[in-house]
Amino acid sequence: MRRSVLTGALLPCVIAASCGSSTTDLGSLNGKSPEQILSLMRTAIAASHSSFSFVDESTVGSQTTKLTGDDSHAGADQTVSGSVATLEVVRTTRGNIYLRGAANVLHATLGIPPSTAAANSDHWIVLTPGDTPYSAVASTLEPQKELDSFYPRSPFQLDGPSQFHGRAVLGVKGIAATTAGNTGRHTAIIYVPITPPFSPVGATLTFGSGSGRGLEAVVFGRWGKVVHPPTPNGAVAYSSLKG
Repeated sequence: MRRSVLTGALLPCVIAASCGSSTTDLGSLNGKSPEQILSLMRTAIAASHSSFSFVDESTVGSQTTKLTGDDSHAGADQTVSGSVATLEVVRTTRGNIYLRGAANVLHATLGIPPSTAAANSDHWIVLTPGDTPYSAVASTLEPQKELDSFYPRSPFQLDGPSQFHGRAVLGVKGIAATTAGNTGRHTAIIYVPITPPFSPVGATLTFGSGSGRGLEAVVFGRWGKVVHPPTPNGAVAYSSLKG
């Protein structure tokens, strides 16, 4: 399963239409350097045990992908939708992972034969820790997978302050992390509240080049909330589907 990857400073408004006017108040971040602000942010994230919900949208041209979910150490869930085939993934507190999605996604993610994937496209499929695809799928549900690509790298600039989802925030802008889909010197901005707690409320990221250039925006919320997803009923064991 692929992490979503979107362009421009207006995307947080696109996701929830809740950006407001700028402000000059820096609050508790007054006089803080970008490095100090990022340190405060990481401390707040650690205090929440990296548990949070998110809405992540990415756009390349006319194609938009949406990834929504909840990440926590106990359980997690994610749904990919939009211009790509839908895929739902759930990790329960017991550690098993359940997937339900389109046949082509199941074939690519689980490596099961196309005919088997088509026959089970409407069914939940359960992976246990001993199954071959388990580790790769489990890694996509780790909180750091959603967070890492939005962390800016130096040189830094401060962006704002401004209003974001009802919070006064200050953005820390820098170079986006280099990934397989983002090999250039593109921009990441992460938005940190000017008063505690300093867990980020959102971020934007540019990536790609030419016709593949895009923009990603994410909104974070419910920091510290532990997720206990219910176990989907009637799941088919992955071990019974291998070709």
